[in-house]
Amino acid sequence: MLTLKVIITDIDGQSQTYLFNGDSISHKEYFSEDHYIVTKQCEKNSSTWIIGSIIETSSTQKFTVSEVEIYDEDRFNKNKLFIVPRAECYIMDNGKTIDTFGCYFE
Repeated sequence: MLTLKVIITDIDGQSQTYLFNGDSISHKEYFSEDHYIVTKQCEKNSSTWIIGSIIETSSTQKFTVSEVEIYDEDRFNKNKLFIVPRAECYIMDNGKTIDTFGCYFE
């Protein structure tokens, strides 16, 4: 069993931690400068969980986002996540970190 730990830090420096479990976890990070990306992601797939928030929509500052899919042992998609800055993500196996990635502003 794998665990995805996501630590979101808001603009005031307050942190919030989320934990997700599954037998398989895949993630893809990419750069964007579209500050309406969360709205577009919700329109594309309303069952996607959005983790974090982008407050300033008029900015053109680039940032990294991550699309994460968590599967059970039968390869059934348990959760689809869309993670936005600022986030630190850890994939753990039995409490040991086996992969890390993050979502940040450039």
